[in-house]
Amino acid sequence: MTEPLVVVRSLVKSFGPVRAVDGLDLTVFPGEILGLLGPNGAGKTTTIRVLVTLVAPDAGQVTVAGHDVSRSPRDVRRAIGYVRQEISVDPYLSARENLWVYGRLFHIPGPTLKSRIEELLTLVELSDRANERVRQFSGGMKKRLDIACGLMHRPRLLILDEPTLGVDVQTRHRIWDYVRLLWEREGITVLLATNYLDEADRLSSRVVIVDRGKVVASGTPEALKAEVGGDVISVRLASESSGEGLLERLRAMPQVGHAFIAGGQIHIHASHSEKLIPEIMRAAADLRVAIEELAYRKPSLDEVFLQHTGRQLREG
Repeated sequence: MTEPLVVVRSLVKSFGPVRAVDGLDLTVFPGEILGLLGPNGAGKTTTIRVLVTLVAPDAGQVTVAGHDVSRSPRDVRRAIGYVRQEISVDPYLSARENLWVYGRLFHIPGPTLKSRIEELLTLVELSDRANERVRQFSGGMKKRLDIACGLMHRPRLLILDEPTLGVDVQTRHRIWDYVRLLWEREGITVLLATNYLDEADRLSSRVVIVDRGKVVASGTPEALKAEVGGDVISVRLASESSGEGLLERLRAMPQVGHAFIAGGQIHIHASHSEKLIPEIMRAAADLRVAIEELAYRKPSLDEVFLQHTGRQLREG
């Protein structure tokens, strides 16, 4: 079996009275894109800051490429590329100059550095803007240059912390394409922290969902969504209606796999939703429960989060 590139066991990190990470376990295998998915405050960034040796763990064991993050931080840094949430390239340097600075920081010799810079500029499609100052770039171009800088020393692991935070939808999709492309061309492992469901679903070969400093679910996006079971039906009741009686009636229906109330709605996981919806309407009429809205859809990672935590990820 392939040895994992990252191993996190029982990680704990607190800031004063707040426990940001609470006994978290995480394993990243070579060649995968692992999506670390969770709402703001779930512990994603704190976990990453421990992995990149910027924060010391309070308890637990953390190794990257076989090196302990506390005992061998220099070896860990050589093995990783780190792209933060915030843009970190220098706006007063050109794209080529930014890459040169990063290359010298990693002691890459001149001839090798020159060819590597050209290779990365081509990869992120900035060759034609290579000599312009970065302050003239769009947000998406700056982020692409940020990713190129993280790849300069050919790291075994690229860590992306909220790589599309604050960019427009079109730029988000372009960045996704670049992440996929560099994963394919560079052959590296990617750890992607995000609170965007579609980002984790589209990019990740495996997803780890975290909430309140703990792992609540792990698996491929397809397997996690399959665990929900069938379609997802959401029933929003009129404010004066109580859903408890209707919930009990629904749970007795054979095609209903799981039903619960969360976020002011009844959530139903069921097979053959097109046949179940008329039965829901009849049951509500029998119980004189007023339905304000009813919808059904295929399961998403939000339903997985909801099933494990009792609330939707966007509410977190």
